[in-house]
Amino acid sequence: MIRTVIIGLGMQGRKYARMLWNNDVSAMELTGVCVRSDASASWADAELKGVRIYRSEDEMFADSGNFDAVIVATPHKAHYDTVMRAFEKGKNVFCEKPLSTELYQAEEMIRCAGNNTFAVMFHLRAVGKYRWIKEKIDSGELGHIERVLFESSGYFRTKHYHDSSSWRSTIDGEGGGALINQGQHLLDLWQWYFGMPDSIFADIETGKYNDFDVEDEATLFMKYPDMTGVFIISTGEPRGGNRFEITGTKGRITLIDEEIEYIRYADSREYINTADVNTGEKLEYSAERFRMEDNTDPYIAMFRNFAEHIERGTPLIAEGKSGINALKLCCMAYKYR
Repeated sequence: MIRTVIIGLGMQGRKYARMLWNNDVSAMELTGVCVRSDASASWADAELKGVRIYRSEDEMFADSGNFDAVIVATPHKAHYDTVMRAFEKGKNVFCEKPLSTELYQAEEMIRCAGNNTFAVMFHLRAVGKYRWIKEKIDSGELGHIERVLFESSGYFRTKHYHDSSSWRSTIDGEGGGALINQGQHLLDLWQWYFGMPDSIFADIETGKYNDFDVEDEATLFMKYPDMTGVFIISTGEPRGGNRFEITGTKGRITLIDEEIEYIRYADSREYINTADVNTGEKLEYSAERFRMEDNTDPYIAMFRNFAEHIERGTPLIAEGKSGINALKLCCMAYKYR
């Protein structure tokens, strides 16, 4: 049994606490939570009977014999100090995204992990439709990937959300806006599929839909030696959705929210050079549409994987060092806007 404490009981921290308290991850036992506010302490006292409540990290780390692993669910800029203290105590760490708002801090966290298990919460990697796409890319079924469009307007956020915590949607508290928050999950998928681009150009809209100084819309143009890509994120479009289109020389995958269209065809480059017609009417192809249902909560899958890695060495779905690339893409966008 991996004795676990959670630092931070905001929206995500409470979600994780309920999972462990409900025994959704049988190998992990919730032994403590660390909170600053009286409201969070009252919630923990009412909802997590028998779990120790620490009112400061100093108090928690002084009792380090009470736990084996730490789940870090604090605001972005607090991640670095907490993770580093946990590693000093020899604890395993599961950190919320992003690892940090500063690249040098994220790199130091990775260096200092040592033999401790270090994972980052990129739960979309555990979602069936995204794992299916990864398999198709890695298997070569799509041929050579030539163009990618990833458009996300499904993270619509109201003023109530942005005002829900003083650190949200601020430079000082969050380190930025949509790219450093919701966009980290999507940028992680991007680099997981395609690796890192040679160059990037960003068009970033600051406060387009809201009265604040961080981005609520961004368009990133990414250039690879033999692939072009466009990434778009907006948190200001009601009734939005997600569209992911990957075009290769042997097929195209289009994911619109939950529906997948998969078109396979003969090698398009060969066809372009050898066909005796002007267009694609002789190109052989097949097409199918389907929805992929997930029966497992991806967050639970991530924690189970974390526990299995500690117990049996199972490869991590998203190890800590993998968190650096999504952060790099974000920082590059801020720099080359």
